[in-house]
Amino acid sequence: MPVPPETRLRAALDALSTPVVLWWRDDDAGRDHPRLATLLDLSAARRVPVCLAVVPDWLTDAGAERIRGAELATVVQHGVAHADHGG
Repeated sequence: MPVPPETRLRAALDALSTPVVLWWRDDDAGRDHPRLATLLDLSAARRVPVCLAVVPDWLTDAGAERIRGAELATVVQHGVAHADHGG
């Protein structure tokens, strides 16, 4: 049976002699999606803050409600509509 990536990562980090500082960000958040739920659940379970780069035009009521309930989530605006304005 393969070892889950989280287990391998935990073992590698535990083997280090100094702490590792991470910046954890979800890019393109907004819709209530199972991946967002998984990320926020993992953040809560591990007590690890997460930054959500939210696209305002993609933000749904359900997505906003899920994000509001995430104690360790910080929201930053990621554009407005995630549209390419290049020529």
